[in-house]
Amino acid sequence: MSESVVFCQLSRKFVDENDNTPSDAQQVVYYSLAIGHHLGVIDCLKENLVCSFEPYKAWIATLEEGSEARRKMEGVPRYGEIVIDQNHVVLLAKAFDAAKPTQTEQQQEWSQELLDMLQAIQQEPAIYLMVRRRYDLDQNNSSYSKAATEQVSESIDNYVTGTSESSQRGCGSKNEGRNVLLCVGNTMMGDDGAGPLLAEKCQAAPQGDWIVIDGGTAPENDVVAIRELRPDRLLLVDATDMGLNPGEIRIIDPDDIAEMFMMTTHNMPLNYLIDQLKEDVGEVIFLGIQPDIVGFYYPMTDAVKAAVETVYQSLAGWEGKGGFADLEAPEFE
Repeated sequence: MSESVVFCQLSRKFVDENDNTPSDAQQVVYYSLAIGHHLGVIDCLKENLVCSFEPYKAWIATLEEGSEARRKMEGVPRYGEIVIDQNHVVLLAKAFDAAKPTQTEQQQEWSQELLDMLQAIQQEPAIYLMVRRRYDLDQNNSSYSKAATEQVSESIDNYVTGTSESSQRGCGSKNEGRNVLLCVGNTMMGDDGAGPLLAEKCQAAPQGDWIVIDGGTAPENDVVAIRELRPDRLLLVDATDMGLNPGEIRIIDPDDIAEMFMMTTHNMPLNYLIDQLKEDVGEVIFLGIQPDIVGFYYPMTDAVKAAVETVYQSLAGWEGKGGFADLEAPEFE
């Protein structure tokens, strides 16, 4: 079994129309479109660039070590899939253009192809790229293909049971207790990167027996995986405007998210996401970190970095609510 990395670019969209769709279901589609979650809209992706897996890793290794651009592209071998949209254009374009002089001829060709795709996004922000790690099975060798298929199936089973290193994305060695940490946020938006930073710290040095999922800005994409895990506890961490001092941490009642008009930067309201998971999760805890600055390409503030460190240190011996206070909902007259 060989592996490759595939860059697919949005070519067109269309609405999956069905005259027999019940009116209630249509309302769900309309609501989802209104909040940016494109339920009922089919994205057609065109395969624009394919490179073998190991050469891909050598290619992105030419980017500046420790840079945001390199960390973004390393998401493919780490998580299996990344999305590149208008928020990443400037970051990646500068990084790959700067790396060209140190690249091989083949790597320079790939960089130019990627730069062309980034330029298309710059001209039409609705376009995005889906970059995926793909397992290519050798259909000409039946015994090899069978073994490869079994290996892929085992990898999927390991994700569901939380035993694979890649599925855990950081914390814990086994799925004992089935505690899941879902980190939410956008690394390109200043303090909104609190969740991904926590996931990164867990990956560098695990704390406790947690299966860690970096949900990014679209945590709803991980709902199926979390449901399959059926964890005893789900801890969701996100930067949330609670009207507190920057860096303060609180446990939030999901019902308060809508009532207090709490602001997040993600596709789907988190209370809706939590409602989807309640039946399959023993306990759901929403931990909010008060941001200071949420703006494109702003650095994370020291107060929020310190808050992330506090949450990270609490994971190893987590009990109950981890020692964090509940957010007091304001009383309305």
